[in-house]
Amino acid sequence: MFNDIRYALRVLSRNPSFTAVVVFALAIGIGANTAIFSMADAIMFHPYSFRDLDRIVALREAVPAVSAERYQVSAGNYFDWKEQNHAFDQMAASQRWDATVTTPDGQRNVRASLVSPEFFPLLGVKPIAGRMLSSDNRQRNEVLVSYGFWQQRLGRDPRAVGRLLQLNGLSYTIAGVMGREFDFPMFTEIWSPWIVTPETSRDRIKHELQVIAHLNSGVSLAQAHAEMRTVAMRLSREFPFTNGGRGVDVMLLRDTVDEYAARFMSVVTAAVLFLLLLACANVANLQLARGASRQAEMALRLALGASRWRIVRQS
Repeated sequence: MFNDIRYALRVLSRNPSFTAVVVFALAIGIGANTAIFSMADAIMFHPYSFRDLDRIVALREAVPAVSAERYQVSAGNYFDWKEQNHAFDQMAASQRWDATVTTPDGQRNVRASLVSPEFFPLLGVKPIAGRMLSSDNRQRNEVLVSYGFWQQRLGRDPRAVGRLLQLNGLSYTIAGVMGREFDFPMFTEIWSPWIVTPETSRDRIKHELQVIAHLNSGVSLAQAHAEMRTVAMRLSREFPFTNGGRGVDVMLLRDTVDEYAARFMSVVTAAVLFLLLLACANVANLQLARGASRQAEMALRLALGASRWRIVRQS
């Protein structure tokens, strides 16, 4: 085998143009597949890097009689779910926040989220600099910023924690900077406390919350779903105008990646796989053409006693 490999390398070195074409074709196919497969793995199979991810679920409202769609949650339902369930040891909510940041370069919209006090502890994440958001509702004018925002908008300022940030015309104190890997809800650049008023906590009309929870020890996903279905039926009877026919969908957080993104990645993955097959077919054709030009050499080797397997191995 060592002699065959050495011979193959010597033959390839004598045909640099053929070798370059083959290496280039395989490099394109393998490189594209490596990049796309890595992206697909991150989006479809490992979208989040949270601690205890197998126990973190997403809860959404559903109207089974109307469609299979899942909907965001109203604040009133969120607080009732939180109070009436026994399947979860923690439940948290986040809400999209339309924010405009003012800097010396001008104004720009940023992706921001309002989060409940349990949000970051439930996910098991902490800032790489500074501190967590205060759980005191009076500390409303403070924010956490993403690593990307700190890097691109704050110039990696080591003294960013404690600086003031102008958001929607108000001053917010930067409490901390999140790690590079943290990206939840996806593409969020700024997180701020969700301030709950008595009116907000009773609102069942606006469905704006993204709700997550952590399963209690010993509770399965099926058990949690059954209990939340019971809670939803109770609320449906109690609030028929807003909750009539509404149920609860419970699924693992890692399975909630945007189905359109997953579908897109599936199509792209199939495309680059076809590209790899095409590259292999091209290399095979080149090998066949090259083999045809070596017929006399192969005939001589067979005449000298070489086995067919030895010929194939050398080729």
